[in-house]
Amino acid sequence: MADGRIELDRKGVRALLQSAEIGRVCEYQARRMTLATGMKYTTDVHVGKNRVNAGGYDAGKRQEEEA
Repeated sequence: MADGRIELDRKGVRALLQSAEIGRVCEYQARRMTLATGMKYTTDVHVGKNRVNAGGYDAGKRQEEEA
């Protein structure tokens, strides 16, 4: 088997990880997980420095922290 080296285009990978398409996939997965809990959770999706970030949060606690 031949040894090979793959070089990734860093700017291209960053653009992909920050894209709207990846954002939609992350949001879908975050919503699916929060709905599976059966509790009142909300999702948050935002583009960070390097990639899209998504998470689920307790809606009540989040409102208390913001107040």
